[in-house]
Amino acid sequence: MEQFAKIFRMQLKYMLGSFEFWLSLLLTSICLVIAAIELSLNVFGSDFGAIPDAGVGFLLNSDPLVLQAPHVLVYFFIFIIGTIPFGDIFIRHLKSQNSNHILLRMSLKNYAFASACVAFIGGFVVIGLPLLVMQGLMFIVLPITSEPYSFPIHMLGGLQDGIGGLGDLFGYSHYIAPYALNLLYILYDAIWAGIGAVFAFSCSFYLKKSRLIIIGLPMMLSIVSFLFGGSSYTLPLYLYPSVYYGPLYFEFFLLSPVIVLIVAMVFMYVGIHKKDVLL
Repeated sequence: MEQFAKIFRMQLKYMLGSFEFWLSLLLTSICLVIAAIELSLNVFGSDFGAIPDAGVGFLLNSDPLVLQAPHVLVYFFIFIIGTIPFGDIFIRHLKSQNSNHILLRMSLKNYAFASACVAFIGGFVVIGLPLLVMQGLMFIVLPITSEPYSFPIHMLGGLQDGIGGLGDLFGYSHYIAPYALNLLYILYDAIWAGIGAVFAFSCSFYLKKSRLIIIGLPMMLSIVSFLFGGSSYTLPLYLYPSVYYGPLYFEFFLLSPVIVLIVAMVFMYVGIHKKDVLL
């Protein structure tokens, strides 16, 4: 346990000081700034009573707000950005010949599990922190409350008829507790980004030739679900308050990250016991 804690602290310090970590934060922030500009253009010139409040103005609420940048983030970039900070660290160590130096002081098992924990933290932070900060900024630039039928609210009205994935998952929570729902989506997306990084890290024990392949690999989770899952099991539809697609299932929302994490941990456990893992 002492060895695990030592390598964890070392890896965490390395990640927080790395160019890749700050680049990932910047990329997420750029996507959200573009979304904020889109929102500003959409409400420009509107009466004050037609401006959405900070809860509805949550930038992942891209369907009723008619924003494209959040769609690009959740469909294409969330797993890539989440993997960049640390998901490819094993390949970086191999190419820099640092892995042997590290492993001389501790077991490969401790190295792998500590690195997986740091990879998860990296993915979680670079997605979750900018989303949380942007939600906080919405309290400054948007009203705290709005009229019942302000700009985008009527587009959520279809949920009263049972239409839309958001209604399938959380019923009327977008009316009752919008800020709690926003925080839930921030947490959920951050968890998925972290799990994607762990998945990439576990695969790096098998695919050791290219960092780009490892960084892009978690996006296959979205691609496969899109190709074979239909509208009910397409993963990106669960990463934002989807209004127009469905039905969506709470069981998939809850169990899919757990299953992917278990698969990643199995991959990693098998990978660290390969005879040629350091070659």
